[in-house]
Amino acid sequence: MKNYVIKVELEEATETVMEDVLSYIYTGNVLITDERAHNLTATANYLLLPGLKALASNFIKKNP
Repeated sequence: MKNYVIKVELEEATETVMEDVLSYIYTGNVLITDERAHNLTATANYLLLPGLKALASNFIKKNP
């Protein structure tokens, strides 16, 4: 059996943003901040997490 490594290069997926993504996946909750909202939206979109994308997008709409 061969092992494969998949490398994802998504500039928006910083360590902090990925911690937020994992928090959302495990708990269903995430603390969205002004500094990370856009990166969180892009990362959620890339990872096919529509619930997280909606939360982050709504945050951006309410906090222009």
